[in-house]
Amino acid sequence: MPNAGAIKGKKFEHDLVKLFTSKGHDAIRAWGSNGLALGETKETDLLVNGYRIQAKKGYNQPTKRFHDFLQGADIVVWECADRRKTPYGPFCFMDIDILLRLLKNETTN
Repeated sequence: MPNAGAIKGKKFEHDLVKLFTSKGHDAIRAWGSNGLALGETKETDLLVNGYRIQAKKGYNQPTKRFHDFLQGADIVVWECADRRKTPYGPFCFMDIDILLRLLKNETTN
């Protein structure tokens, strides 16, 4: 039987896929949270519009440097374990070049 952390992470990934698809994006979850199943790096949990996303849930604060989380992924979506301290939804971390590309695409559409 999977541990509580694995169940929590899998549910978070499924919730993200539902969120992205409800907003009109192409989103798919990697089977077993292993991007190799999608032909991507093993760190990839989701593919959204061609971007590799790693989903992290339950960290009150990242235990690794952000750079380490971005190894093998374009974007990290992170949700704090204690929502009382952070009333916002999940946070996204990405390289500035990806943000610039996303913003450029937004203005051209």
